[in-house]
Amino acid sequence: MVLTSVRPGDIVEIDHKGRIFLAFVNQKERHGVMLKPITPGINYYSASAREVKKHWARRGNNGG
Repeated sequence: MVLTSVRPGDIVEIDHKGRIFLAFVNQKERHGVMLKPITPGINYYSASAREVKKHWARRGNNGG
């Protein structure tokens, strides 16, 4: 996946050697992302762009 639209705070789905989990993006790196896993029992804290399978952007508050 191309990481141009991925920002810190977004949620991503990661496939790390067949283990699929959700995580918040802490920081975007040149070839991947630093993560904070949401799924319990996961201890992977980085992923390459190739391992990112889905991306959900964080939305701002509309003031309502």
